[in-house]
Amino acid sequence: MRKLIIFLMGFSLLYAGVVHISSDFVEPEDDIITYSGNVSAFIDEDNVHLWASTLTVSKYAGDWRKIKALGTVSIETKSMIATSDELNYDLQDKKGTLSGSATVFLTNDNATVLTDSLDFDLNRNFYASYKRSTMFRKDVVATSNTFTYDGSVMVLKGDVEAKSRETNLFGDKAVLNLDKDMMDVRGDVSVILEDATITGKDLVYDMESEGTFTGNVRAEIQGEKSSIKISSDYLKFNTKRKVYIGWSDEGKVKIWKGKTYTESKRFKYSKDTGVVELTGGVFIHDIEKDVKMWAERALIYLNEDKMKAFKVKTEITTK
Repeated sequence: MRKLIIFLMGFSLLYAGVVHISSDFVEPEDDIITYSGNVSAFIDEDNVHLWASTLTVSKYAGDWRKIKALGTVSIETKSMIATSDELNYDLQDKKGTLSGSATVFLTNDNATVLTDSLDFDLNRNFYASYKRSTMFRKDVVATSNTFTYDGSVMVLKGDVEAKSRETNLFGDKAVLNLDKDMMDVRGDVSVILEDATITGKDLVYDMESEGTFTGNVRAEIQGEKSSIKISSDYLKFNTKRKVYIGWSDEGKVKIWKGKTYTESKRFKYSKDTGVVELTGGVFIHDIEKDVKMWAERALIYLNEDKMKAFKVKTEITTK
């Protein structure tokens, strides 16, 4: 079987690049040329390589500018290596669409995206999917309804779910700054950790171990024998150090343990010790015993049924 090698040159002044195409068979017509069997193509101007089972080049507005590849399609650009079932590409505006089980590796940031459809613009180095996609990068796996990437920042929107090691995150929108390895999750954000569940309006996370919640933060932390519920303006967690720190600017951090309620400006909990430390205008109310205390500092033990307070004033109500 003789292999045909075809060289095409666009005649439009708007596109003056050269496309090199080789295949086993070729069927030329006036406005479309069809290649089939071991198709290989290289677009000089765009530095794009592609391989497919079949490929057509067709005229649009008098120019040879529309490429459609079918079968097992592979494409390589300066910033992307991808496979899909179909590729549509415009030689003039350098925009294309990968359709059907697309796997896209973004080489600049070592990220892989799985989706049913992905649009790309080589002039802008911009990529977007408006179908549910899954992104893999280092230890992070994230899914969302839409995905965009501009070479350094990824934006995920709609039912965002992300997992990083033992951390599971959920939110309405996530902005990933890949240069700094930071993730900003917004909307109704929640995180599920090994021993805690935290919700808030915004989370800044380092995509490894440390995150900071802001805005109407709610948390439940489980110790060996008991748990606490927390309400605060801010809460920072570190899964490596197994530490939680919360604070409020103007209000108070509120903590419930069983029938004991506390307020303070700040708290710190270490899983290793099982102790919650309260500091700054501490107020304690033992609801069952109807005892109120004001202290400079207090300790709550999650692995034991006890509490300690320092420099205390006490109010006891008797019946």
